[in-house]
Amino acid sequence: MVNYKPKLSQTKKYLKKKNKSGLLYRKEDSHMTSIFNRKGYMMLAIAFAVCFNGAKAVEKLSGKSFASVMLYFHGDSSDPSQVQDESNWTTTPNGQDCNGNSKACAQEVDSSDLTSTGQLDPAKIQLGAQESSPSSNDYIPTRTGGSSTTAFNPINRD
Repeated sequence: MVNYKPKLSQTKKYLKKKNKSGLLYRKEDSHMTSIFNRKGYMMLAIAFAVCFNGAKAVEKLSGKSFASVMLYFHGDSSDPSQVQDESNWTTTPNGQDCNGNSKACAQEVDSSDLTSTGQLDPAKIQLGAQESSPSSNDYIPTRTGGSSTTAFNPINRD
């Protein structure tokens, strides 16, 4: 910026104070900057609102929820047929600490992968059972088929 003296007719447009660098500045400049800052924040807020509502509209129109659901295993993890049985996987918590890797415990799926009763839909996700280690008699779930595009992510326990 250049340090200059205002003309007498322009003195009302300039402040008598100098900014930190010692230069005179116009009142309108600082006011316009704050308006642009406020407009920028308003535009950002509007953009977020439009994106959020757009995502909700797509979810509503497609009939598919973007929400994931946690399914818990209610059965004996040492019996491979119970681990494979989709009816043993429900949204009701099983009271187990799902923090490990040797026994079936829980899995996260899309809400469209459930039946109306809250159980895993066998047409969407078909389960298998894999022995967690050769020395143990415990099984963990594996995905063997189904029409769902949800990534299979089992959460096991010790």
